[in-house]
Amino acid sequence: MPAMSNSQTIAVQLEKVRDKVPLLYERDDVLLSMIQQRGDVEKVSSRAMRLPLQVNPGGKAGSYNADGGDLGRGSGTAYDVATISPVFYRFAVEITKLVEYATNAREKAIENAAKKEVANGMKQFRAFLDKLIQTAGNGVLGSIATGGITGTTFTMNVPSGAALVYVGQTIQIYDSTLTTNRGTANVVACDPITAQTITVDAVPAGTVVGDLLVHD
Repeated sequence: MPAMSNSQTIAVQLEKVRDKVPLLYERDDVLLSMIQQRGDVEKVSSRAMRLPLQVNPGGKAGSYNADGGDLGRGSGTAYDVATISPVFYRFAVEITKLVEYATNAREKAIENAAKKEVANGMKQFRAFLDKLIQTAGNGVLGSIATGGITGTTFTMNVPSGAALVYVGQTIQIYDSTLTTNRGTANVVACDPITAQTITVDAVPAGTVVGDLLVHD
């Protein structure tokens, strides 16, 4: 009778699971936090809000003859006004009832997936808004560079490159004038560090170099 081997005891061995889940992707919201910390938030209706702006200085500086010389004419500060309207955004997360049931106790899982997903969703939503406020205000997250279409991978123009999208995001692809919608695609991979590339699940028909990537 041979000695008992390890393979014969696998069924009774305990599996050790680390009870921490490290974050392995970028989810910063530095700029958004800086803006929110200002505290001067206004509640508005659906009508455009007026923002008075002080745009140019007034007054004419210079030397003069203090022995009765003419001080000359002056000028005044220039003001202008900007108007803004509310824009609405949503962030959808979805789980099944089984996910909720299978992870709602420490005996079942190291995390409560339902509660964790709500927390993850809010943090990712903040990261999305942080990316969005670094654009020109038209929802454009980047543009396809010259020679930048290889299969389902786009090489993006810098400075934004691939930094303003995230894996799993649904994007729309428009022509360079933002008038023709080529269609939608899902981001399956991106490299915002070195290659500045974005890979999608399928390239909408008609997509060409110079097209713009816009949020869903």
